[in-house]
Formats: sequence, structure tokens, C-alpha cells
Amino acid sequence: MERDYTPLITRFQNDEFLYCTYIYGMMVNNGDYTEARDYLAVIGASGEEQQDFVVIQEINLDRLVDFTYAPNTSELNTVYTVGMKVYPMSGYARSLYRYFTGERLELELEYDEDDPEVAPRSWNSRVESAFKVWPNPVAGTINIDAPVYGDVLIQIHDIHGRPVHTQNISALEGQTMTMDVSRIPEGLYILSLHDTSDNRLKYSTRIVITK
Repeated sequence: MERDYTPLITRFQNDEFLYCTYIYGMMVNNGDYTEARDYLAVIGASGEEQQDFVVIQEINLDRLVDFTYAPNTSELNTVYTVGMKVYPMSGYARSLYRYFTGERLELELEYDEDDPEVAPRSWNSRVESAFKVWPNPVAGTINIDAPVYGDVLIQIHDIHGRPVHTQNISALEGQTMTMDVSRIPEGLYILSLHDTSDNRLKYSTRIVITK
């Protein structure tokens, strides 16, 4: 069913930018992605926060239209940069970055140490664990740290669940494992690590392969 958003847009066109984001969100929620993209082009964003919102949502629309979509290096860097900013709308970018990479961003929030009414705060949205994969995005060799030792199976699947690379590695405790992914086409993938002693999945994360 075709929806007409003109009355809403006209009603709130001179109001705060926040109201524009509500209208945009309604379009996205209704699956009207073409209308949402057209609206972003005329939304009248001014200032850094509003312009960042538009840029991030344009990337998000690419994802919503095609769930096989994988950002290029420039787009992923943009998502990361915006996600590390402290204003409220940067939360969209942090969510998008986690979707693409499987990693959470850690954002430290400032506070006045001399104010007894304010307790130290931090945005601990990046889970610090012993399992780490870097660099991400990756173009050549990927490094894997995991608290495992012995024989492990590392698999990479595309977003449709099809295996594209499998490698058995004998891991030493505390040793960084490496894998060459240069022959895998660029895109978004799932990297998983299995313990071959019981064939159990130990860890998994999203990775982005670029060229």
C-alpha cells in the first residue's frame, strides 16, 4: 500500500530536527525505503550531529534494502568515526558497527572528578574478552587470539551460511593464530572457532573482507 507522508512532512517541516527523525523512522518501520532515502536528501540537516545522522542512515538503508550488503572500507571507517562521538545520535552508528563487525565500541564519557554528585561513568559497550580478531576489516592475513590450546577448527561462512574457508590449527596457549583470507571475495562473513576435541563452537564474530 502506497503511503502519503506529505501531510506529516509539511506539518513538521519547521520544527526541530528530532521530529524529522521520527518521520524518517516511520518510513523505515513501514519498509518504505525509497521514500526514506528521498526524505534524507531533503531533511535539511545542519551541524555535525545531524549531518552524521544522515550519512549513517544512508548506509543503514543500503543494509536494509540488501542484507547481503557489506560496507567498503571508507564506509566502515565513517561508521566507526561517528560511533566514537559522544552525542546521542551516534548510538545508531555504534549499533551499525556492531552489526557489520560483531565488535562493540567502547566510548569513554567525561565527568567532573571534583563534583561529588557525579559518579565516574563509562560506556562499556565493548566487551573485553580473551577472544579477539584483528584487523577488521581485513584484506590479507587475519589474527586470532583465543584462550584455547590444542587442535582447533576455524571456519568462515558467508551470510547465507555457506562455508568459504576452513582451516585446522594447532594452537599453543597464549599464541596468536593467523589465517590468510586474501583469496576470499570481499564482503561480510562469520568467523567461528571450534574445539575439535568435542566439536563445540567456542567463539564467533563478524568480519569484513576488503580488497
